[in-house]
Amino acid sequence: MILILGGTGYIGSHANKLFNWRGYKTVVFDNLIYGHSSFVKWGDFFLVILPIRSFRCPYFSA
Repeated sequence: MILILGGTGYIGSHANKLFNWRGYKTVVFDNLIYGHSSFVKWGDFFLVILPIRSFRCPYFSA
């Protein structure tokens, strides 16, 4: 079984398709911000919404 994070976008949906063709079972986690649940044609889909914390990179401080 393969877990695909962000599997409803262009790259994730094609990766899901490839793994399915190769005989793997897939599980897709996505928050649907940049993708569509209709793109998950193989495997199981779970809508996962995680809280976003603000992140500051010390190398690019203003």
